Amino acid sequence: MHTVELERLKARKGARKRSEIPNDVLWALNHGKIETVNLVEWLAIDLPFLLRNSLTEIGWEEKIDNLYDQSLKLQDQGITKGLKGIGKILFNALEEEENRTDIFETLANHTSDMVRAWAAFSIAADQTFSLPERLEIMRRFAADGSFSVRECAWDALRSYLVEDLAY
Repeated sequence: MHTVELERLKARKGARKRSEIPNDVLWALNHGKIETVNLVEWLAIDLPFLLRNSLTEIGWEEKIDNLYDQSLKLQDQGITKGLKGIGKILFNALEEEENRTDIFETLANHTSDMVRAWAAFSIAADQTFSLPERLEIMRRFAADGSFSVRECAWDALRSYLVEDLAY
């Protein structure tokens, strides 16, 4: 898809129903080329397909089949569990990588708001951070230009905040 076409898609109004999402918009969303503009688009994304495309784009080919297969197991669990699950899948895969910081930064700065949300949830899956460290790392996601990423940042922090308040 050409840059001019992507710019046109970025300026769109979101569909009110999944069936109203134009094919070119859905293609661009599932390939990580554009952000969603509303919840309808966000819920229409094929998470495993986007994961496969995103990992291909960043050059993580050796992990694609395994991570894709793991993500397929999350498809029937709903969007929130799917997002958190892919975040955990990515966290576990990143733990094995020497260049994990570079890969994480690529995910955290991705064009797709869904991919950035996965990066936020990968932080949630890391049990080694203290609450102040976690808050500092999540700040970038809480300040993201996309409402969906900001909401995911809050969701990724919620259980840690509740746990801290319990003391």
